[in-house]
Order: sequence, then structure tokens, then C-alpha cells
Amino acid sequence: MHGRLRMKQRGKLVRFICLPRYELVGNRYATCRNGEWDVPIPVCVRSGCIVPTIDNGIHMGSYDDAWVIFFCLPGHKLIGSAVLFCDGNKWNASAPMCIDSTAPPKLSCDFEDTNLCGWTQDEFHDFDWIRLNRKTPSSFLATGPSYDHTYGKTGDGYYMYIESTSKLENDTARLISPVYDSSYAKNGCFSFYYHMFGVKTGGLRVYQKPENLSFRTITTMDETNKRKYILFELWGNWGDVWYNSVTNLTDFSDSFQIVIEGIRGPSFTSDIAIDDVAILQGDDCIKAAQNALTPVPSYEVNDSCAGRCLKLYAILENEHGCGCTAMCLSDDNCCPDFFDEPFYRQR
Repeated sequence: MHGRLRMKQRGKLVRFICLPRYELVGNRYATCRNGEWDVPIPVCVRSGCIVPTIDNGIHMGSYDDAWVIFFCLPGHKLIGSAVLFCDGNKWNASAPMCIDSTAPPKLSCDFEDTNLCGWTQDEFHDFDWIRLNRKTPSSFLATGPSYDHTYGKTGDGYYMYIESTSKLENDTARLISPVYDSSYAKNGCFSFYYHMFGVKTGGLRVYQKPENLSFRTITTMDETNKRKYILFELWGNWGDVWYNSVTNLTDFSDSFQIVIEGIRGPSFTSDIAIDDVAILQGDDCIKAAQNALTPVPSYEVNDSCAGRCLKLYAILENEHGCGCTAMCLSDDNCCPDFFDEPFYRQR
């Protein structure tokens, strides 16, 4: 409604376009995979509706409050639609309610459940994080993980990742945590596992957003002030490895949320994944930090076969990054130029 679409690649790729004076919320592109679209259909919104207020809840608005997402404060449970959007005259649904609940928000998540432990997609970003329990669709081009962190190679556990195919450079995908009470920030930390493998991998950021600040306010700050709310940031290709980040939380004396942001790189070999997120406190933070596997700054990741053809086989197999020997065919991690001339001809 209030928009149109353009089909490309014989109907396998579609682009969504809104009518004048309407804003697109959601993914601009969708790809048909196995008879289904790979992302939810976006909507076209327009301001003009009064934002409802709910007791024991907060909201995040965008597009001049034409799109609003609601969260309940700790100790409360949301009933109804968490997201409302306006067509210029009316909301698509009634406002939700936050009712008393003895169940606290989940402090950890391995993404095995479809409800994502209360984590939600940011409706104001460019595309969604995807839950998956196998190799990413672009894995044959040496990008993305082959398995999750929780269960490893022998399991079929789930992780969350950003699929870079059909997206644009610097497009963002965000996951937002439940609202955590300020007490969790005292002597607390945020731990998560991440996988950044691909020739043109973009970036990964993690924010701690206090309840009294909108995410837009944080992102429009100057770099010095913005850094106060960034727990983690890393860019580029770090190999086919699951790493762990453990970062101390800031005590803002306010309830807070964690926002995980993936930024698409300059090509589709830019899949980024996360798994096993957790809010920890006290000794658990110390132990997690001591055991965390983190990338070494001088870590060199090979993303091409150029200059590697004459090296000894044993050396090649111990190098980091994509493969340039026959073993890469079975490991499914060949460099993008493995079959190119003159590399393949020399084998």
C-alpha cells in the first residue's frame, strides 16, 4: 500500500519504492530463495498520527514518528503489537500494554529459540539480521561461518548473521536487546561471540543505549561523545574464526539496552555473524575476559591466492584466511580467485 515494486533478474530480485511523501521502512530489496522472499515485506509510512503513551513502557520513533517501536520496563511484559506505523491518518493497530511480570529479561541468548530471547530487529535500519543453522548462501566465496559457536562443527545450532547479497555498501542491520535494569551495569559487562570473514567485510558495532536517550540522538553525536556509548567496534576481515568480546558496561544510573549493529562492506563477501550474547557481573566478567579469544592486531588474513602459489603446501595449510590448495575444495574455503588464471592453471 502506498508504494510499488520493480522486478529484476526475472522476478528473483525485487526493489520496493514508496509513493511521493511516503517513507520506506524495511528492506529496499528482497531476493526469492526456494520459493520464498528472504526478508519481510517493507511498508510505506507517513507522519500525521499522535504517538500513544503506555504505562511502564518506552518507545523509539523514527520518520517523524510515523514508525514507533515499544519496549516494556524491567518487571513488565508487552501485550499486543510492539510496532505501530502510520499511513498519514491512522495507526495500523492499537497501542500495546505493559503488564506486571515476575519474569526478568533474559540475560543471555544463544539464538536457539525463534523468539531470540526478547531481542528484536530495529525497524529503522536498512535490513534484518537472519537466524541460521548452516553455512551462509555466499559461503562458497569464503565469507560467513560454517557453524554456530554454541555447538560447533558437530552440532546444528543457530547464530545470527547479516546477509550482504543484494544490499548496498554501508547499509546497516541492528538487533536491540530487552530493557535491562540499571543494576546490571554495576560491576557488569557485555560478552558476545562474533565472526567476521570475507574479502570485503564491513564493520560491527555494539552500543549501550540508556533509556533516556534515543538511538538517533547517540548516532548524531560528535565522535568524542558517541564513543561514550560504544562498547565494541571492529572492521574488516578477521578470518574464519569465532572470537569473543567482553566489555565493561557503563553505569549511567538508568535502565539500558544493548544495540548490535552490522555494517555491510563494499561487496557481497561481507557476511558478519554473532552468537552467545550475555550480560555478566562480577567474577563472571573477570573469568570471561581471561578466557576470551580476541584477534591479534597484527593478525594477517589472506584473501587472495596472489603470491602464494609457490609456497610449500604445509605453509599454505597453516596460513589464515581463504585456501589456495586442493584442500580448500573439501573445506569449502577457497579464495575467490582460486579458479582464476593463472592460479588454477599452476595446480
